[in-house]
Amino acid sequence: MKEAKRHVERAKKRLREDPEARYDRRFKLDRIKDRAHTSPFMHHWKAERGFLHYNTLFSSGLQSMRLGRGLIEALVRIPRGKGRPLEVLEDGPGIGIFLSELKFFMNAEGVKTVTTGVGVHHVKELKEAEKEGKIDKVVRMFGEFYLPRKPVHAIFSVNGSILYTTGALRKDTLLKFASALRKGGVMMVGFEFVEKRTPKSYLSQVMDTGFSENPIEERRMPIEKEMRGIERALQKRGFRAQFHPIHQALVKTYSIPNWTLIIKRER
Repeated sequence: MKEAKRHVERAKKRLREDPEARYDRRFKLDRIKDRAHTSPFMHHWKAERGFLHYNTLFSSGLQSMRLGRGLIEALVRIPRGKGRPLEVLEDGPGIGIFLSELKFFMNAEGVKTVTTGVGVHHVKELKEAEKEGKIDKVVRMFGEFYLPRKPVHAIFSVNGSILYTTGALRKDTLLKFASALRKGGVMMVGFEFVEKRTPKSYLSQVMDTGFSENPIEERRMPIEKEMRGIERALQKRGFRAQFHPIHQALVKTYSIPNWTLIIKRER
């Protein structure tokens, strides 16, 4: 966990020392607070997303990396020791439907889970799910700066801090979460990537394309090059990491991101 803590401290330092990063992050957080759950442009932000959406989003990538035919098989395969529960963390859990349904399905497989949801939205619904035992722990905190007390087996981030944070903090936020995995653990992330400019207004364009990238006018490198750089950064640290495209028909039908990043900790 020392490596994960180091990335949290780096992100905090960057935010303190970089006025542009502070402004960009505050602008994005204000957008989320004011419009994320009502704007027609934010069609990928679904607080009610559940197991079906996640399984649809990640299954093809899991199969490509031979980690499992779907979420359940991939999670069951993670080594955890005899009698130990599967520890699952979600960065940005919406209203908690996925974590609740995952606990139910894993129990059906005979696997006990300990689930944690980290975020600052829908706290009332999340706390109610926690009270009812559908989620084990709810942490009201921005995901960029959250540090679990001990490593976990699986991490999910579909509409969480990795997606909305400013580009200056994204690398450290991603590496922080990956570094919090146990050996053999898996992390699954949803990304929004767009390459071409559109004739839309500046604000509409940014909202329609999600939060993972700077506005297109500011892109400094091709998407493919950026993806390869992220994969290499993780591979150097002992992870298998691979981006996977999602078919546009699935993106539109299920309102899911258009790319995924799947990471497995190998050492």
